[in-house]
Amino acid sequence: SVPFHKVVEALGVPRDRSRHPVFQVCFGSDDTAVSEKLSFGEPSHVAGAEGLYSVAKFDLHVSFETSNDELGLCFNYRTSLFKRDTIELMLSRFELVLSQLSETNLLKDISLVSETERELVLNEFGPGDVVAFDTTKTLHGLFEDQVLKSPDSTSLVFE
Repeated sequence: SVPFHKVVEALGVPRDRSRHPVFQVCFGSDDTAVSEKLSFGEPSHVAGAEGLYSVAKFDLHVSFETSNDELGLCFNYRTSLFKRDTIELMLSRFELVLSQLSETNLLKDISLVSETERELVLNEFGPGDVVAFDTTKTLHGLFEDQVLKSPDSTSLVFE
């Protein structure tokens, strides 16, 4: 058994009292009032609760609670890191996933993007060129192979 502070020291993480030394994203729940009537797949209503928290303790903290057969979500985030539009997109994706949950849906059938977004990506942004690649390799393995093929080529330019 090793004390937590010794693990942090061994990792060489700079100490900063304003931040947790290991993680900055937190996902939590308050399930003290869990209802057996709560079901997913029904239309949802999103209401903003502006100003409930003034200081974010984490870069992103998503919490939810159940009460009166409803699921409440709260996104608390550092405004210096995230734009409101980004958080609203996260929320809409989370709602999309929740709306697809049921006892009969398989995990592989749950979509992370709406049908509108899917059509946009497939028809507006794509289809592009089809490139054959070794499907037995990992993404980072394919990247490493490409580095070996052209080690002096530019891989990314950010402006």
